[in-house]
Amino acid sequence: MLRQKSRNDRFGFTLAEVLITLGIIGVVAALTLPSLVANYRKQVLHSQFKKMYSDLNNASRQFMFDNDMSVYDYSVANDQGRSNNSLRKFVTYLKGTDNIIGVSSGTGNLGDLEPRHLNGNTTGRPCDESGVAKDVNGRFITFDNGATSAVQMGPKLCVDINGAARPNKWGYDWFVFVFTNDGYVKPYIGNNVWGITDENIPDDELKNYCSYTGSIYVCAYFALSDKHPQDSSKSYWKDFLK
Repeated sequence: MLRQKSRNDRFGFTLAEVLITLGIIGVVAALTLPSLVANYRKQVLHSQFKKMYSDLNNASRQFMFDNDMSVYDYSVANDQGRSNNSLRKFVTYLKGTDNIIGVSSGTGNLGDLEPRHLNGNTTGRPCDESGVAKDVNGRFITFDNGATSAVQMGPKLCVDINGAARPNKWGYDWFVFVFTNDGYVKPYIGNNVWGITDENIPDDELKNYCSYTGSIYVCAYFALSDKHPQDSSKSYWKDFLK
């Protein structure tokens, strides 16, 4: 007479089946986890970027309200070449930002944290004419040459949105902005690392200045609009960043 199967007999798994299932789960996790971690990291960077951009503009507007002049005007009047004077004045409007590392040479004060090109190569510094300010969140801020009356914007300012955390690359966690003469901060859109112009450069040319193989100094422009430099239908943060 055949023994009737118990509930445990019907629903039990053999050790081999359990091990195979765990192995499959492990393989799937190994394949998907790096992508999930990378995407989460990009989401965090995007949030940090938006927070930094908001903080910079709020500080710049408050600066103009209190001093009856923009950071640009202050720099024209008080900076001679290097822009330590305007940096020191400006950071008093950023909450918790009063620590100036060094007095000149910009990102060079950061030692092994000095930012690199997106492909990892060393690159020129767009903001190397002031000390480096560090805020309570660990973010770094540094200025370039003081503004001049010849161009109605400046100085350039460079920010590290996540501080000492890696990868420390221009266009990834370091971005270049510029003060406007009406008291705002906007992404820098020049076609080289040195000068500032009032010219509007079209998007089909700007894409050449934000890439993994070419320049990277206008990446803030694409990061702010969240558009891929080479394909506007794609996302800067999700698709462009590797």
